[in-house]
Amino acid sequence: MNRVALALLLVVCCFSAYATGDDSGSRFDDVDSQIEYAQSVYDKDRFIEAAELFDALAPMQTELEQISRLRFMEGKAWYYGGEFDRAQATFEGVARGTERELTAFSAASYYFLGRIGFDRKSYLESAGQFTTAFQLAHNPDLKELCYNNLINLSIGYLSYTEQKSLFSGIFRIDQALFADLVYNTAQKYHQLGLHRKAERILDLYDSYAGGGDTQIRKLASEVKQELARSLELALLLPLSGDLAAYGRQMDAAAHLAVQTYGEADVSVNIKQFDTYGNSIVATQLARDVTSSGVSAVIGPLTSQEAVGAVPYSDFWSVPMILPAASEKGLTSISSRVLQLTPTPEEMGQRLGEAVENELGLDSVAILAPNDSYGKQMTDGFKRILADLNVEIFFEKYYARGSTDYRRFMLELKEAVLPDSFDSTIYLDEEGDTLETEEIVVDIPAIFIPGYAEELEFIIPQLRFYRIETIILGSEDFGRQDIMALNDTKRYPTMFVSRAAKLETDTTWIKFEYLFAQESNTPPSYVAGMTFDAVRLALKAADAGGYTADGIAEGFKKLGRVEGVTGPFEFNEYNENIAVPVYIIFEGQLEKWTP
Repeated sequence: MNRVALALLLVVCCFSAYATGDDSGSRFDDVDSQIEYAQSVYDKDRFIEAAELFDALAPMQTELEQISRLRFMEGKAWYYGGEFDRAQATFEGVARGTERELTAFSAASYYFLGRIGFDRKSYLESAGQFTTAFQLAHNPDLKELCYNNLINLSIGYLSYTEQKSLFSGIFRIDQALFADLVYNTAQKYHQLGLHRKAERILDLYDSYAGGGDTQIRKLASEVKQELARSLELALLLPLSGDLAAYGRQMDAAAHLAVQTYGEADVSVNIKQFDTYGNSIVATQLARDVTSSGVSAVIGPLTSQEAVGAVPYSDFWSVPMILPAASEKGLTSISSRVLQLTPTPEEMGQRLGEAVENELGLDSVAILAPNDSYGKQMTDGFKRILADLNVEIFFEKYYARGSTDYRRFMLELKEAVLPDSFDSTIYLDEEGDTLETEEIVVDIPAIFIPGYAEELEFIIPQLRFYRIETIILGSEDFGRQDIMALNDTKRYPTMFVSRAAKLETDTTWIKFEYLFAQESNTPPSYVAGMTFDAVRLALKAADAGGYTADGIAEGFKKLGRVEGVTGPFEFNEYNENIAVPVYIIFEGQLEKWTP
């Protein structure tokens, strides 16, 4: 009796035996029905029976693909039935394409050979089988499964010698897979705190591929920083152009922050990159710097520069600390951006809260610049007033750089004077009728989030047009030249500022002295914020680790921090919400305490 006849007899006998049981109540008239029955036995977890059925059915086929499918199912049934030797022999036959050609089941067979190797604790052999399966697979799910198994074997089961053997073999056949495996293995070690292991894997990449992969270079830099407790900070600052004076102060302040930091065993390397105060240059530099493996970026200076730079913080997962950029929404682009200067909206809100707590006003007038800063701060201020049911009886916006505010002053007075009034009531000492600009009016308060070059005209014109009021304002009211105006001393003023400093502010005085010793110039607000930015990066590294990921993690642990420019307290968007409030009364500056 030949082999085919014997196999056919076996199948007939098997099916005859099953015909009387519950599993089948009908005769099998064709091979397809027999295959369907074998599959149903497999689905009921009767694996040994299923394996014998598939084994008997395979020789009845003439097409290689169908033979391979049945042999593959036979191998799976032997495997799940615990017959590893028979499963291995079957899968090896399918994997070789029955010695004629590869089939669609070859890759999946190598995958199961990898599983058998793992079950037998032959981990290097298992990794080799998964590698072959990955190479042959066209199904993306199978490729991902093989890849994940390779990563898990590499990290958890292979010795360094075995890893070296595996990676060298993979490098010869698939350099892209080699780079991916090196990166993900090293990254996992790095995340687990096994930095020395990560370094050895990354050294393997250099020995075979010779560097060049940006992602691997960045990871290698982070690992080295962690091993050496070192930070590499990049400063994006304007060393040329109209803002160069600020850039030089930022550079000096950054170095002073490092020099005066108390952790002697921390090595900090600072690299300067000139943005020229140009947003396009700043964007290009941010792209290059964040991909180079630095621990953190300080800067750029302005909001316009930051808009283009911040997305690269998100793309390369590198923390970026903005000392002076205040535009709202910057931190929404990247969760690793820390914005030190409060947004105008936040400053407006803090002033609104302080006004209510201190003054208890029922109505307010608004005269604001029509730029983004003025409108954002006004929006924040109005939001608080709306919640408190404070009436805004006058709201006007002027063009930046205006010098003549007569129209606004008269409109403000008319807003509080009766709609129609007897002008004879308003007489001077000689009995002559007064014009509108000569009539003295009292209003509860006027909110003016203006700039110094505008305030030097607005404040005197308030006096000239005989408007008595309390002034509510922003940063520039704290400037010495504005406080020195005689007209300023006439009006009680409440304003928000991080730049204003009291003579009793010993933290700033100490910084001012040290900065002047190093630079022969007094520090600006920008210098102080840069000093604080570097210190925050160092504190975050102490809390989270000396890599980009560590600093980002450290941001979450900062809490409230006192800097030379004042306190820092960050909301869930990484925006600083600590906004000091000051009062000027009779020319004297005081900090308001709730």
